Amino acid sequence: MSKKPHIKIPLPKWTWKQVTITIVVIILACRIDATPALELLKAVLKSWLAP
Repeated sequence: MSKKPHIKIPLPKWTWKQVTITIVVIILACRIDATPALELLKAVLKSWLAP
């Protein structure tokens, strides 16, 4: 029986502040008009993930 290779997805090493802000923005996006909140989330994620 051979092992199948798994896909490794690199996850960013976030601080607890970044995780908390992301969760809050996602919750707000679900409760209010999603378009502005999702645009804000995209901008924040791009700034954190940029090298």
